Amino acid sequence: MTDADVDVNEELLDYEDPEDETTAAAEGAAENGAAKTEKVKGNYVSIHSSGFRDFLLKPEILRSIVDCGFEHPSEIQHECIPQAVLGMDILSQAKSGMGKTAVFVLATLQQIEPVDGQVSVLVMCHTRELAFQISKEYERFCKFQPNVKVGVFFGGLAIAKDEQVLKTNCPHIVVGTPGRILALVRSKKLNLKHLKHFVLDECDKMLEQLDMRRDVQEIFRATPHEKQVMMFSATLSKEIRPVCKKFMQDVRYSTSNYRSLLADQPFPPYSPSLFIFALEFITAVTHSLITTHLRQLTGHNVSNSRHIKISPSLSDSSLESPSPLLSLPATLYKYGIPLNYIFTATAISTATGL
Repeated sequence: MTDADVDVNEELLDYEDPEDETTAAAEGAAENGAAKTEKVKGNYVSIHSSGFRDFLLKPEILRSIVDCGFEHPSEIQHECIPQAVLGMDILSQAKSGMGKTAVFVLATLQQIEPVDGQVSVLVMCHTRELAFQISKEYERFCKFQPNVKVGVFFGGLAIAKDEQVLKTNCPHIVVGTPGRILALVRSKKLNLKHLKHFVLDECDKMLEQLDMRRDVQEIFRATPHEKQVMMFSATLSKEIRPVCKKFMQDVRYSTSNYRSLLADQPFPPYSPSLFIFALEFITAVTHSLITTHLRQLTGHNVSNSRHIKISPSLSDSSLESPSPLLSLPATLYKYGIPLNYIFTATAISTATGL
């Protein structure tokens, strides 16, 4: 063994192992005179790990997640939440216990803007027990959002009590079974004209039964045309998928093993130009929002227009209802910017204070 080889081995061992172990190994090799290559101890594996903070959720929601003891999202949550919080239609299949409920609970709580007397979210399922369980999940995750009210309505109880709740303390989030929800809609006690999120949990159980499907369709017709539709199920047959798709416009398919039900939608290859465009776009609009806010604080006159002009590459486009966590990523996605670029660029822009 040459002096150069000994020097290289010593440097490598000194880099990987503690200093005392390196010295002992070098002395042992010199005494034995063996021309062996020391085997570096330890195997190193790169593991992708993400947290709920990567989804850029509201601080109140993140606080509730920590309070519930959750640290890392499951596969179905990692795949669906980024798309759901942007208002996209979701059709998801995952086994029981994979966290499907948390997907639409977190996504709707992230987007909801509670208005007194208006129902913004409607969640339906096929059993009373599941409806009660979902309502409790909403209560857990909106623990630090006291202005959000949740109501659960299902059969087996006096409907007069439900009508009284809707009249005196109308909830922003309604969870229930199709039969009772339809009865409240027909009696005009439940107004769904301002609904923004329509969710079906265990959708196959409701859509496979013709009588329950008719109820769901009639309720669906009482809602606005422009809304987000999300459907979740543990078992989704090929026959029922076209039925689910009829309720949606631009549907995203997903399963718990990262494979879509009809076609894969992987992230495209890394493109520096697209990433820089996303970062510059978010930085420009965020700066405009901050400037407007400062003008309001200082008392200067600010234009009442809700449209913010974007420049230079998007000079003809505008952004309505400025919300850095929702409107900006949604606008970027419409321009074909991949979701991983959008969330990374938003995180960098927020962290650096650009």
